[in-house]
Amino acid sequence: MPICLTKTISIVTTQEESQPITDALAELMAETNFDLIRKHSTAYWNDIWQTSDIEVVADDSRLQQLIRLNIFHLRQAAQSKANAQLDASVGSRGLTGEGYRGHIFGTNCS
Repeated sequence: MPICLTKTISIVTTQEESQPITDALAELMAETNFDLIRKHSTAYWNDIWQTSDIEVVADDSRLQQLIRLNIFHLRQAAQSKANAQLDASVGSRGLTGEGYRGHIFGTNCS
């Protein structure tokens, strides 16, 4: 019999919130319904695609898919909610790769 596991996470930092653990738990408790999470996520990504999409006119539809994949990776790696003055970096493999296990190297910092 198949087993389905759902992992729900919330990411906050002391740079954004004064009580990060309390705020992360509150976010998780508010998002316990999968349909609600999917609805919020769909609305969020629809807004992103309205402002970030690049349409490619080409015979090869893979080009459009690759452009959108790269936009997706960039949007995941860039924290849109972060303070504009936040000096933070993303791991060398972004948020989607396992390379270096998310370590941030000094050469990435500004």
